[in-house]
Amino acid sequence: MIDTGATVNILDGSTYDKLKQKPSLQPSSLNLIPYASKSSLPVCGSFEVEVESAHKNTFATIYVVPGASGALLSYQTANELGLIQLINAATLSTSNGSSNLVGKYPNLFSGIGKLKNHMVKLHIDQSVQPVAQPHRRIPFKTRKRVEAELKVR
Repeated sequence: MIDTGATVNILDGSTYDKLKQKPSLQPSSLNLIPYASKSSLPVCGSFEVEVESAHKNTFATIYVVPGASGALLSYQTANELGLIQLINAATLSTSNGSSNLVGKYPNLFSGIGKLKNHMVKLHIDQSVQPVAQPHRRIPFKTRKRVEAELKVR
């Protein structure tokens, strides 16, 4: 499984035992701490191997952990193999058409949007029994601003 948050490649012990040509494990003193955990994973050892995908190959260090928890492919290895594509595209563009409209009709793009001189017909299903909902609690940090706003109105 590809884990873009992982910094190391992990292979579980049961999968390692099923390999026909087991690479020799080198002792590792690396302290592996899983996400949202305070305790570290025990590491049996590590080995260097050439990993390949359909179009690319790279060398990677694989850490073996005991158990049958599955395998993880790190972000770096997955990126080198071309299995993931990183897109850093954060652009903000305003078209001239929208800015022209704002400049042409400034009164339409200001205020809170009250609908004036228009009667609205609300369709209410009479077969539905009305229910009183409890009010939404106002966060303590914003209570003073809400009270001030209510006093103004």
